[in-house]
Amino acid sequence: MTEFESIDDMLDYISENTDTILKSVDYDSDDPEGIKRRDNLEALQELLNELVADGLLEIVGKNEDGEPIYRAVE
Repeated sequence: MTEFESIDDMLDYISENTDTILKSVDYDSDDPEGIKRRDNLEALQELLNELVADGLLEIVGKNEDGEPIYRAVE
């Protein structure tokens, strides 16, 4: 574990290493390769696709990552 001499040093470290920190937090010891998480996301996407096909959801746009934004059909 890294030790810091001041809060400013710690904040600088966090700012410079945000991606690495977030990736380590996302690590799941029960699923180290992320297979279960990927499978769950694929199952969720299949469900969303089915809801769109059934007319229960509609795609109203895309977010900044290019992923669809859904809205319930009234």
